[in-house]
Amino acid sequence: MDELKSAWSSLTHGARAFTNRKGWNNGYCDFINRVNLDSEPMGFEPIWTGGALLEILGPAVNKVGKPHWPVRVLTPSEVSTAEEINHDTRPEVVFFATVTRRERLPDGTRRVNRFPQLMGKDVPVPLFSTTAENYIRGERVRLLPRGAPIPNPYNPPL
Repeated sequence: MDELKSAWSSLTHGARAFTNRKGWNNGYCDFINRVNLDSEPMGFEPIWTGGALLEILGPAVNKVGKPHWPVRVLTPSEVSTAEEINHDTRPEVVFFATVTRRERLPDGTRRVNRFPQLMGKDVPVPLFSTTAENYIRGERVRLLPRGAPIPNPYNPPL
Protein backbone atom coordinates (compact mmCIF):
# COMPACT_ATOMS: atom_id res chain seq x y z
CA MET A 1 0.00 0.00 0.00
CA ASP A 2 2.87 2.42 0.75
CA GLU A 3 4.21 1.90 -2.77
CA LEU A 4 0.79 2.77 -4.27
CA LYS A 5 0.44 5.86 -2.09
CA SER A 6 3.90 6.96 -3.17
CA ALA A 7 2.93 6.52 -6.84
CA TRP A 8 -0.26 8.51 -6.19
CA SER A 9 1.79 11.30 -4.61
CA SER A 10 3.99 11.38 -7.68
CA LEU A 11 1.02 11.49 -10.08
CA THR A 12 -0.78 14.21 -8.12
CA HIS A 13 2.21 16.48 -7.52
CA GLY A 14 1.37 20.01 -8.63
CA ALA A 15 3.96 19.87 -11.44
CA ARG A 16 2.12 17.01 -13.19
CA ALA A 17 -0.49 17.34 -15.92
CA PHE A 18 -3.11 15.56 -13.79
CA THR A 19 -3.28 18.42 -11.26
CA ASN A 20 -1.70 21.36 -13.12
CA ARG A 21 -0.38 23.29 -10.07
CA LYS A 22 -3.27 22.23 -7.84
CA GLY A 23 -1.66 19.15 -6.27
CA TRP A 24 -1.19 18.11 -2.66
CA ASN A 25 2.18 19.92 -2.49
CA ASN A 26 0.42 23.19 -3.42
CA GLY A 27 -1.69 22.90 -0.25
CA TYR A 28 -4.70 21.08 -1.71
CA CYS A 29 -6.40 18.14 0.00
CA ASP A 30 -5.23 14.62 -0.87
CA PHE A 31 -7.84 12.18 0.49
CA ILE A 32 -5.75 9.11 -0.33
CA ASN A 33 -2.59 10.14 1.51
CA ARG A 34 -4.55 12.10 4.13
CA VAL A 35 -2.67 15.37 3.49
CA ASN A 36 -4.13 18.91 3.86
CA LEU A 37 -7.50 17.45 4.87
CA ASP A 38 -8.93 20.85 5.86
CA SER A 39 -8.16 22.34 2.43
CA GLU A 40 -9.95 22.46 -0.89
CA PRO A 41 -9.62 19.18 -2.87
CA MET A 42 -6.87 18.90 -5.46
CA GLY A 43 -7.76 20.23 -8.88
CA PHE A 44 -7.77 17.58 -11.58
CA GLU A 45 -7.53 18.16 -15.27
CA PRO A 46 -10.01 16.09 -17.32
CA ILE A 47 -7.33 13.55 -18.22
CA TRP A 48 -7.91 9.83 -18.63
CA THR A 49 -5.18 7.86 -20.25
CA GLY A 50 -5.92 5.15 -22.79
CA GLY A 51 -7.10 1.78 -21.60
CA ALA A 52 -9.57 2.97 -18.94
CA LEU A 53 -12.58 0.68 -18.51
CA LEU A 54 -15.64 2.89 -17.98
CA GLU A 55 -19.18 2.16 -16.84
CA ILE A 56 -21.55 4.02 -19.16
CA LEU A 57 -24.60 5.24 -17.26
CA GLY A 58 -26.95 6.13 -20.11
CA PRO A 59 -27.25 7.31 -23.69
CA ALA A 60 -24.79 9.78 -25.17
CA VAL A 61 -25.70 13.44 -24.79
CA ASN A 62 -24.69 16.41 -26.91
CA LYS A 63 -22.12 18.68 -25.24
CA VAL A 64 -20.27 21.41 -27.11
CA GLY A 65 -21.63 20.04 -30.38
CA LYS A 66 -20.27 16.50 -29.85
CA PRO A 67 -21.69 13.32 -28.31
CA HIS A 68 -20.46 12.56 -24.79
CA TRP A 69 -21.14 9.41 -22.75
CA PRO A 70 -22.08 9.77 -19.07
CA VAL A 71 -19.71 7.54 -17.05
CA ARG A 72 -19.42 6.48 -13.42
CA VAL A 73 -16.72 8.14 -11.33
CA LEU A 74 -15.95 8.30 -7.62
CA THR A 75 -16.63 11.30 -5.43
CA PRO A 76 -13.75 12.51 -3.22
CA SER A 77 -15.62 11.23 -0.16
CA GLU A 78 -15.79 7.72 -1.66
CA VAL A 79 -12.04 7.82 -2.29
CA SER A 80 -11.36 9.06 1.23
CA THR A 81 -13.45 6.43 3.00
CA ALA A 82 -12.83 3.26 0.99
CA GLU A 83 -9.41 1.64 1.14
CA GLU A 84 -10.78 -1.33 -0.84
CA ILE A 85 -11.40 0.70 -4.00
CA ASN A 86 -8.88 -0.65 -6.47
CA HIS A 87 -8.69 -1.92 -10.05
CA ASP A 88 -9.49 -5.51 -8.98
CA THR A 89 -12.67 -4.58 -7.09
CA ARG A 90 -13.80 -1.55 -9.14
CA PRO A 91 -12.17 -1.59 -12.62
CA GLU A 92 -14.83 0.84 -13.88
CA VAL A 93 -13.52 3.62 -11.60
CA VAL A 94 -9.82 2.77 -11.20
CA PHE A 95 -7.73 2.54 -14.36
CA PHE A 96 -4.06 1.88 -15.09
CA ALA A 97 -2.26 4.98 -16.34
CA THR A 98 -0.62 4.51 -19.73
CA VAL A 99 1.76 6.41 -21.99
CA THR A 100 0.76 5.99 -25.63
CA ARG A 101 2.73 6.69 -28.78
CA ARG A 102 0.63 7.02 -31.92
CA GLU A 103 2.92 4.99 -34.18
CA ARG A 104 1.61 1.77 -35.70
CA LEU A 105 3.60 -1.37 -34.91
CA PRO A 106 3.88 -4.31 -37.38
CA ASP A 107 1.25 -6.32 -35.47
CA GLY A 108 -1.36 -3.53 -35.87
CA THR A 109 -1.13 -2.23 -32.30
CA ARG A 110 0.40 0.97 -31.00
CA ARG A 111 3.16 1.39 -28.44
CA VAL A 112 1.62 1.72 -24.97
CA ASN A 113 3.69 1.70 -21.80
CA ARG A 114 3.04 1.90 -18.07
CA PHE A 115 3.59 5.20 -16.25
CA PRO A 116 7.07 5.23 -14.66
CA GLN A 117 5.97 5.88 -11.04
CA LEU A 118 6.08 2.19 -10.05
CA MET A 119 9.07 1.15 -12.18
CA GLY A 120 7.26 -1.12 -14.65
CA LYS A 121 4.25 -2.07 -12.51
CA ASP A 122 0.67 -0.91 -13.07
CA VAL A 123 -0.03 2.61 -11.77
CA PRO A 124 -3.68 2.73 -10.62
CA VAL A 125 -5.55 6.03 -10.91
CA PRO A 126 -9.07 6.50 -9.53
CA LEU A 127 -11.53 8.41 -11.69
CA PHE A 128 -13.23 10.98 -9.52
CA SER A 129 -15.18 14.16 -9.73
CA THR A 130 -17.35 16.30 -7.46
CA THR A 131 -20.33 14.17 -8.55
CA ALA A 132 -20.63 10.42 -9.19
CA GLU A 133 -21.10 11.02 -12.92
CA ASN A 134 -18.91 12.67 -15.52
CA TYR A 135 -18.67 12.68 -19.32
CA ILE A 136 -16.21 11.49 -21.94
CA ARG A 137 -16.23 12.42 -25.62
CA GLY A 138 -17.85 9.77 -27.78
CA GLU A 139 -14.92 9.31 -30.18
CA ARG A 140 -12.69 8.32 -27.26
CA VAL A 141 -14.90 5.36 -26.34
CA ARG A 142 -14.86 1.84 -27.75
CA LEU A 143 -17.98 -0.01 -26.64
CA LEU A 144 -17.44 -3.60 -25.50
CA PRO A 145 -20.07 -6.32 -25.75
CA ARG A 146 -21.72 -7.16 -22.43
CA GLY A 147 -19.66 -9.77 -20.58
CA ALA A 148 -16.53 -9.22 -22.72
CA PRO A 149 -13.20 -9.67 -20.90
CA ILE A 150 -11.36 -6.55 -19.80
CA PRO A 151 -8.93 -5.67 -22.61
CA ASN A 152 -5.22 -5.34 -21.92
CA PRO A 153 -4.56 -1.56 -21.71
CA TYR A 154 -0.97 -2.06 -22.87
CA ASN A 155 -1.74 -3.60 -26.27
CA PRO A 156 -4.77 -1.82 -27.75
CA PRO A 157 -5.64 -1.98 -31.46
CA LEU A 158 -5.33 1.20 -33.49
